[in-house]
Amino acid sequence: MTVRILPILLFSLMGTLQADTAPPYQAVENAVASLEKRPGMEAATVGFALMRLDDGASEIVVDVRGRRSLIPASTMKVVTTIAALDRLAPDHTMTTSVGYQGTLADGTLTGDLVIKGGGDPTLAEYGWEELFQEWSTAVKEAGITKITGRVVGDASHFGGTPRIGTWAWKDLGNYYASGASGLTFHKNTYRVHFRPGSVGKRAQFVGTSPPLPGVTFHNEMLTGSAGSGDQGYVYAAPYAHVVFLRGSVPAGGTFTIKGALPEPALTCAERFQDHLAKTVQISGKATSMRLAMLSEEKPSGTFVEILQRASPPLDNLLQRMNHKSDNLFAETVLRCLGKAHHGEGSTESGIAAVKAYFQKREISTIGFSMEDGSGLSRLNLITPRQMVYLLKGADLFEHAETFRRSLPVAGRSGTLKSVARGTAAVGRVRAKSGTVERVKCYAGYVDARSGTRYAFAIMVNHFGGKYSAVKPGIEAVMARMAEL
Repeated sequence: MTVRILPILLFSLMGTLQADTAPPYQAVENAVASLEKRPGMEAATVGFALMRLDDGASEIVVDVRGRRSLIPASTMKVVTTIAALDRLAPDHTMTTSVGYQGTLADGTLTGDLVIKGGGDPTLAEYGWEELFQEWSTAVKEAGITKITGRVVGDASHFGGTPRIGTWAWKDLGNYYASGASGLTFHKNTYRVHFRPGSVGKRAQFVGTSPPLPGVTFHNEMLTGSAGSGDQGYVYAAPYAHVVFLRGSVPAGGTFTIKGALPEPALTCAERFQDHLAKTVQISGKATSMRLAMLSEEKPSGTFVEILQRASPPLDNLLQRMNHKSDNLFAETVLRCLGKAHHGEGSTESGIAAVKAYFQKREISTIGFSMEDGSGLSRLNLITPRQMVYLLKGADLFEHAETFRRSLPVAGRSGTLKSVARGTAAVGRVRAKSGTVERVKCYAGYVDARSGTRYAFAIMVNHFGGKYSAVKPGIEAVMARMAEL
């Protein structure tokens, strides 16, 4: 009897031994393999890298096409954030100034009132009445009761066009592609109001808020079925005078979508002049510095500041940027980085600063291509390995905790609030998500159950069908990482 039981016991012990000595990351690798077999993944590409972080040492422990260049979508904000924190202090702010150019005597300003932007992306974020009252008080305290010129919005701090040439035409006129401006106003957005009709019929264009004088709207918006949601798009280029409204809005009551302001500095000047004209006599027509230069009517004389307003500190902006995946904040931060690096607040100088950071950290740029700071361009490329090496560097530098706090937590906050619920990843995965059509990515850190910390990047490109079919596979990878 003993002889017959012994082989069974030996077989059982061998099975236990094999399970205990299996590669420690096999479960993660299996989860990645399972993700690749999910519906809609037949023609997709998955890139994955997992790096162990221990006392400054690093080792890539899982690599699945880790050297493949892939579209990062909004995980590009990780790159922007890390490079910005390396160059700019967490308490860095952006300043807006109100002043005048001309001469002031006996209450009359012979010249122009100028709003000089410094890049603050939060200016009039939730409305402008309180802000304009503050500015009006400053004008009054400066002794100005009459202006022979105009109110001028100056967005020259960043220079160039506010939006990126490789952004899709379908995105370009919409709020999420509003772009960075030296003088940002109301998040560079406006609202378009509709009164939907019968399903399939034209939805009536009611108007915009704020008003956009001089802009012609061609309304092709249709009425969709009740509950069909916002399927409407605004088609317009920067500084455009003609805007097309296409797609559909749901039946039932009024409906509003958001567009990108054609010229934020001009809208800011127009709105403030309307407000100020209640108490101050103004002779000219509000304009932007760009238009004033084109018409050769640029304000003359030295700028005399009468009021200064600072933005929230950079760490606050980065937290909001990464938790909400705010494209405007990301483009603004990239241009501020460029200003600090090269004295020029352009996207190109910001990208040069990012590449300088790669060089500083001795990270290869082979396969890396950067078009913007937000990840909206589909021409952005990065490899999973490059992403985890960036995350490794950020884990070691002075502002590591500021960076970590900017990332949402799985199952708890930001764009990860509904991700991996009910799994081991909740509270243990802290990462930035990235989403554009047919692309889903995550990059960040894992605090595993064992106490070991990891950096990871998972990038899925060109999946078919709906993301809902892919999501469980990505969540399983997160769970297996957390269980290590």
